[in-house]
Amino acid sequence: MLCNISDACQPAGTFKPLTLFASVTHEWWQRILAYTTPVFQQRFKTTFRDTVEASFRQETYEKDHQTLPDLKTYIELRRNTCYGPMTYTLIEFSLGFDLPDECLANETLKGLMNCMIYAAGWANDIYSFNVEQSEGQYNLISVLMNANPPLSIQQAMDQAGQMVIDEYAHFERLQRQLPSWGADIDDQVEKYVDGLGKVIRGNLCWCFETQKYFGSETEEVKRTRCIKLLPPTTTVQENLLHSQKNAKVSSSTHKGKDNAHQLNDSQNKMNHNMDINSNGNLDDILEPFNYLKSLPGKNVRSKLIEALNYWFQVSEEKFKIIDEIMGMLHNASLLMDDIEDGSALRRGSPVAHLIYGTPLTINAAELVCFLAIQKAYTLNNPNVGRILIDSSKPKGLSGGTLVIILFMVLVVIYLVAFMSYNKFRRQATGINIFPHRTFWTSLLGYSVDGVIFVFRKVTCKSIGYNTVP
Repeated sequence: MLCNISDACQPAGTFKPLTLFASVTHEWWQRILAYTTPVFQQRFKTTFRDTVEASFRQETYEKDHQTLPDLKTYIELRRNTCYGPMTYTLIEFSLGFDLPDECLANETLKGLMNCMIYAAGWANDIYSFNVEQSEGQYNLISVLMNANPPLSIQQAMDQAGQMVIDEYAHFERLQRQLPSWGADIDDQVEKYVDGLGKVIRGNLCWCFETQKYFGSETEEVKRTRCIKLLPPTTTVQENLLHSQKNAKVSSSTHKGKDNAHQLNDSQNKMNHNMDINSNGNLDDILEPFNYLKSLPGKNVRSKLIEALNYWFQVSEEKFKIIDEIMGMLHNASLLMDDIEDGSALRRGSPVAHLIYGTPLTINAAELVCFLAIQKAYTLNNPNVGRILIDSSKPKGLSGGTLVIILFMVLVVIYLVAFMSYNKFRRQATGINIFPHRTFWTSLLGYSVDGVIFVFRKVTCKSIGYNTVP
């Protein structure tokens, strides 16, 4: 289940959600793909997976220890469970750029990012404590109260508040110590750090604008800075014991099923490795192509080929091969076309190169072209492969195209030359500048005369203008 959630950020058609959370995340991922860069996608998937795994580690810790974590352990767990690292990438997305890896690896900037997590996280723990303690949940305040020596609620609140203030001060110190990466990058870093600060401020505003923590007494809490403790419906210890009991029952009930799943997974991995070895890792290269092929299209080309086969009467076996070849070449051309046009969507879904990157998508398109030629030789007609190869060679303009271009050039020369002559030599104005205006306006009449003449010659009937069919 954990892997299913952490793998939710996958292309459409390649992932089957098993939980509501995984389904919602997967749907959101499809919507955002068209507007994000491959760099953002990779960074977000990494931080999302870290967040899910941190939640699992916290749950595992609770089941194993049946007690609250110490302060150091809680801080390590809280860093990811508060969705802080995911916020880093969303700040970049909202600002419309991807910071260089060199900047994100800088210790000063990493310190600012941690300040954002801790300042926002500790403040949120202070505001949410009353609701969470009534539900038997724990956070920073509970951990401080359980410390050695133990603290009262007010003492824990005061210490947590000081931790928030310390993070504010540390944030300002680090902000003054940022190095320079050049004017353009420095401008991006400045906006990014400002975004980190706005997350801290935004979290404070959200805690008081929503009624999640203080209900209808939000304004009263802001004025007095006092809260009335809600009566607990259960305790933290009871929740921890209940969690471990459920874990033991689940483990006992599903032990046999888990063993079967492990065997199936091992067999599937073995089969997958055998397929990769036999295909020379082609499946990995063809992922962009397979993704595009999985998107439903109008399938016009298959219907056209089927219609043409009414006259050619190609056998069903060869017809399927030809249809597959045409589909391969068509989808390969779409992969390249989307890159050249800078498209964001194809068939209503994000284009392949935004998901898999431009290099892999180009490699997939080129490989499919070679595979199509290879498949063409299975038709046992050497001319088919040669035709496909020749059709890919660059060609000059056709005779018809040259005639059209020449005609358009002559029309332009005709209009420019005679309009200039009428304006400057004959001093014509308005519509009279147009060359041979009388001829062109009477052209319709000449056309009707021509139709009547041809009709008389063909039918040997006498007709007038009013009886032209």
